[in-house]
Amino acid sequence: MLTSSGRNIFTTAYILLLILGCFLFYNFSKPELELIINGYNTPYFDVFFKYFTYLGDGIFFAIATAAVLIYDYRKGILIILGGLLQMIIVRGLKWFVFPQVPRPSMFLAQTMPNYPVHYVEGEYLNSIDSIPSGHASTAFTLFTLLVLLIFYKKPLLSFKCFLAAFLVAFSRVYLMQHFVFDVFFGSLIGVVSAFVVHQYLGKYILKKEKIETKIYSE
Repeated sequence: MLTSSGRNIFTTAYILLLILGCFLFYNFSKPELELIINGYNTPYFDVFFKYFTYLGDGIFFAIATAAVLIYDYRKGILIILGGLLQMIIVRGLKWFVFPQVPRPSMFLAQTMPNYPVHYVEGEYLNSIDSIPSGHASTAFTLFTLLVLLIFYKKPLLSFKCFLAAFLVAFSRVYLMQHFVFDVFFGSLIGVVSAFVVHQYLGKYILKKEKIETKIYSE
């Protein structure tokens, strides 16, 4: 049960995002959505998203997890488990269910070679393994668990966590690394992984913390 305001805000925001995604997928095709977003480019966005996307990288995940381990090692362990779960799911889908699916740059080059597409200077573009987005999955796993474990009583920080995860996912589309569907799929994997770890493993790992706290207080 989500009983705290921070968790409620994060969950509500994500549900609204999923509803928006369903609307977009119903009304637009994958390349249409990609090109619409690609058309709204600015030099500022190019720089911002080029670097903000690293918040969905494994290195940032490791740094954030290390900080949580120092703060509370049990909660850090849960974040590690969440990261491992989402990674196994993402890699399994990329390798066995959706192998060699072209990413936007390759897809558009093959189907619309003469269309003027904007590419961010200096951004290395992957060509395959489009579904799902690993960055989106990693970001949503991390920030969802931060809300569930640490910021659950802090609505503003919880919303900032959602916004950070959303911007990482959006950056993958802006940078032409993924289609919108890829990042929605990745975000869903991340959120589900976080809730599964928190719900089914957290009650055992965090329960020990409560027992030890009770012993020391006595």
